[in-house]
Amino acid sequence: MIFLKNIKFPKMKIRRQTEWHIPIYLITYAVTNNLNYELQLYMYLKCSSYGIVKLNKELISDCSIALQVTPKTIKSRIKKLVEMGWVAKFKTTQHMQIRSFDKVCKIHELYSRISSVFCVDYVGDFNSYIGAAVYTHFYLASKKRNQRRDAANMDTALAPAPGFLYGYPVAINGVAQCLKISISKSARMKTAAAKSGFIKVTSNNTELVLNASFKNFVSKGSINSQAFFPINETLFHKNPDLIVSKLRKSYRRR
Repeated sequence: MIFLKNIKFPKMKIRRQTEWHIPIYLITYAVTNNLNYELQLYMYLKCSSYGIVKLNKELISDCSIALQVTPKTIKSRIKKLVEMGWVAKFKTTQHMQIRSFDKVCKIHELYSRISSVFCVDYVGDFNSYIGAAVYTHFYLASKKRNQRRDAANMDTALAPAPGFLYGYPVAINGVAQCLKISISKSARMKTAAAKSGFIKVTSNNTELVLNASFKNFVSKGSINSQAFFPINETLFHKNPDLIVSKLRKSYRRR
């Protein structure tokens, strides 16, 4: 993982605040609308100021060095942030106001207090953080849903719920469908998050017990569904991978 502390900051100073609470729906909105890099710049400006920055060559240069992109790209992203209303420019000066999460969410009608905890170190590996935040959101929903189901199926009040030993299932297809993105993009987000250590992924395959006639059917290659795959003469069912997240969830105050 590339951390912010490993990148040089010639002029700008990082705020002493160590963490921010990004509304989860703002993150999912960015993923759906391909605004990951704009959100990254928005968060960098938040981390490196107290809400007001001066738009000049020094700022462009510092952002370019920190985010490892060209100054032209930084200018383009700042223009996009201004167009969306995430950043407001003053008419009489070169200063810009970095708008609050509440104002940005109000612009896009995103109403939820559920947030993902963001640390300044995550700026350098922002796409991995975004993927982890998304999968953490669905992981917590899956955990809550399965815990309720387990509790409802308990024979007695004192019997322990079975649960999942290695996490809770989150389907790539389900994430893609909810966020209106491609399955390949959903898979890339999960891979990046796991590679950076934000989440842990465990395969969740089920061995099927087959009779002789069905084994013969499988051996002939008649099973084409992606949900099933044979190994030698054994057929396995591909279930959603089990996810365990290290990211923290929070509830922002009103």
